[in-house]
Amino acid sequence: MKLRSNGLLLTVLTGAGFLVSISTDAHHSFAAHYDLDIEVRFEAIVTDYQYINPHVLIFFETENETGDIEEWIAETNSPSLFRRRDRGLKRDSFKAGDVITIAGHPSRFNDNDMHINLIIFPNGEEFRSGNAQAQGR
Repeated sequence: MKLRSNGLLLTVLTGAGFLVSISTDAHHSFAAHYDLDIEVRFEAIVTDYQYINPHVLIFFETENETGDIEEWIAETNSPSLFRRRDRGLKRDSFKAGDVITIAGHPSRFNDNDMHINLIIFPNGEEFRSGNAQAQGR
């Protein structure tokens, strides 16, 4: 009887581990969330910048083809990754009102949502995200 209950426990734990690994992989699947075949580019005004885990977020406004203002959100890697590499974005990289050029892959699911490939700062300096999943496709 004890052997049977241990086998059942092992089966349940294995199944749970499998389900967790599927959801974790889905959360971090770049191609599942963003369309790698399309790159959008905007002249933008930063409205908010959040240097927080799990992803750095840039909120911005841009003018669309009809002249209307659209609000967008762009994300890139985590702040801890930038700190470990000691390069890239920093806590004070942007402030509201900064005018930037921003390019990236649009979301497959959410309008006005993108993953950052390139940012051109007001001083002309460039930041490239270096996302290995996007570059290695």
